[in-house]
Amino acid sequence: MRTAITAVSLAALALALASCASAPKADGARTANFEPINDVCPISGHEVPDIDAPTVTYQGHTIAVCCDACVEAWPNENDEWRQEVLTEMLSADAN
Repeated sequence: MRTAITAVSLAALALALASCASAPKADGARTANFEPINDVCPISGHEVPDIDAPTVTYQGHTIAVCCDACVEAWPNENDEWRQEVLTEMLSADAN
């Protein structure tokens, strides 16, 4: 009986962890698990650091920025501008 309860508890924990890992990030949230689609900060125009660059998530894409101030500025930009930036990054990445 105790083994069955332990197995069920472990299965529930594994399911909960899997759903957390696959849950979409909120717009502007930092991400660590996804490769950024850019190497130039869309807000400042500065090159982003290669290691541990701050990131934001927009429409499921990880976008690197140069500093924490740009992470904070990202949500204040309008959606039309953010969509243009994303489109440019994706078209540049495809070339």
